Amino acid sequence: MSRKPGAIQSAHTALRMATLNGAQALGLDEEIGSLEPGKSADLCAVTFHDIRHQPCYDPVGQLVYVCGREGVSHVWKAGEKMLDHSRLIKIDESELLQKICLWKNSQAQNRAPI
Repeated sequence: MSRKPGAIQSAHTALRMATLNGAQALGLDEEIGSLEPGKSADLCAVTFHDIRHQPCYDPVGQLVYVCGREGVSHVWKAGEKMLDHSRLIKIDESELLQKICLWKNSQAQNRAPI
């Protein structure tokens, strides 16, 4: 099947390219890239309840072409929950924010004046 240059991929094709096809390109498709028993997986759950995602006629199309990070409600990394109802579980957000501010300030000091 040939495609015209610049033609838009279907949402299902784009999702497959980002998952199983990506794993195949890396030679890791026996270990990752699809949800199968025995394979490693990191998983994100996305909510479509927000008004920005309505109406939703095609969940895969919505996921690929519309959803952003704000729609992610839960994340599991190697089976361990990392995000629950959009809240970080394993990371202290206030501590992280302090580290970010320290890093930002150190970078600002090292930057040449404009």
